[in-house]
Amino acid sequence: GGLAPLDLLAACLFVGVIAFFWLALWLGRVREDLLAAGLGWVGSGVDRIGRSLGRPGLVDAGWAERNAAQFAQASAAFTERRQSVLKAAGVSFLLHALNVVGLFTIFQMLGLAAGLDILVATFGLSAMFYVISPTPQGVGSVEGATAIVLEGLGIPGSLAIAITLLYRAMTIWIPVAIGFVAAERLALFTPTRPALDERSAGFDQAKGPGPRASAAAPAKVSDDPT
Repeated sequence: GGLAPLDLLAACLFVGVIAFFWLALWLGRVREDLLAAGLGWVGSGVDRIGRSLGRPGLVDAGWAERNAAQFAQASAAFTERRQSVLKAAGVSFLLHALNVVGLFTIFQMLGLAAGLDILVATFGLSAMFYVISPTPQGVGSVEGATAIVLEGLGIPGSLAIAITLLYRAMTIWIPVAIGFVAAERLALFTPTRPALDERSAGFDQAKGPGPRASAAAPAKVSDDPT
């Protein structure tokens, strides 16, 4: 009913984003110059919009060439490291499957029956909104869209919100909290240690000069009485 236009819009945006990246990778492989020209056209359009809003210089002069070179390098890496790409895709598929299992567990915990179609639809649409969301990690937009999707699938509003918050806590907020604590304990964000030679120089400077022969040392007494 009312959910169909939202689903269609999200699906079109999602497919458009994926198609853009695949096209950019392919062009980076066969026609890097054409990709740079296309990105330059996009950059010019963004810059014109920025000037109209009083924000000129949103895209610098070398933006298109840099991104075209990065896409070309990524495309070459895909070709040269095909086995590694397949392994990464397998791990990614496994993680997505675990997310679906976690979503199923949340449904069971709340006493709701959930078939594979509901699980896949909920997971797929939430992932879609995660990709196309303008906010970091889809904060706010994914939660709202997932709750709307669940309501459209026949889940009562309060339960839809509960499922959404539990699922997002499981997939985003708890891992982020664990990562933050781990980063603090591992001191990943502390300044890098000084180089060894700098430490040695500082130690020597604090230690002071080494022992030297004293100019005021007493002269040797001669055994000759004369």
